[in-house]
Amino acid sequence: MSDTAVILAGGLGTRLYPYTVTIPKPLVPVGKYSVLEVMIKQLKYFGFSRVIVTVNHQAEMIESFFRDGQQYGVEIDYVREKKRLGTMGPLRGIKDLPDQFLVANGDILTDINLSALVEAHEKSRSILTVSTFQKDHQMAYGVIKTDDTGSIVGFEEKPKLTVDVSMGIYMMNRGVVDHIPEDKYFGFDDLMLTLLKKEQPTSVFFHAGYWRDLGTPEDYQLACDEFNSREDSLIRG
Repeated sequence: MSDTAVILAGGLGTRLYPYTVTIPKPLVPVGKYSVLEVMIKQLKYFGFSRVIVTVNHQAEMIESFFRDGQQYGVEIDYVREKKRLGTMGPLRGIKDLPDQFLVANGDILTDINLSALVEAHEKSRSILTVSTFQKDHQMAYGVIKTDDTGSIVGFEEKPKLTVDVSMGIYMMNRGVVDHIPEDKYFGFDDLMLTLLKKEQPTSVFFHAGYWRDLGTPEDYQLACDEFNSREDSLIRG
């Protein structure tokens, strides 16, 4: 099993204002922990011993908080972005990645079984496995259905759509990095479209448990409200 995880923590956290005015988003508190602290504890529980944190905005604050990781029982290294590189761009600057490694956004809470994700990735023979979560999306408009002649054959007022979304947690083979350009902004969307265009094998890992992306003040407040009742499943070991 891979023992290395990369946490992407270099974002500005602008969507989470005003909570991120004075502290970086990975350090915002949920319960008595910071978001990134919860993630590191989870990684330790599932057998990851090395954590690489990519940092940019307020990097010194993150580095001084977690230091070398000894207090969490893991080894923490830091990779500083000289400029904003998106979600996947920083991976190109990490020179000693193992054959397989986990990548996670530094602003999510979930009770996903990381061991099961690693096992699914190894069995899939894919170079990228994306963890996904089923979300309901409420359309803001009425939807008109037509036939080939332009005649209206159906109408649905503000339907609810169920879609599978990326959770921001991935298992990757080192070969994925070869598809990421050097020193350029490159997001997950860019990577996904590139791998599909090049017909590289990719797969998904469905998670039906808890997942919360702390991207907005509303989602952050929900996570804080939910944390006490879910602490045992989020803070393990």
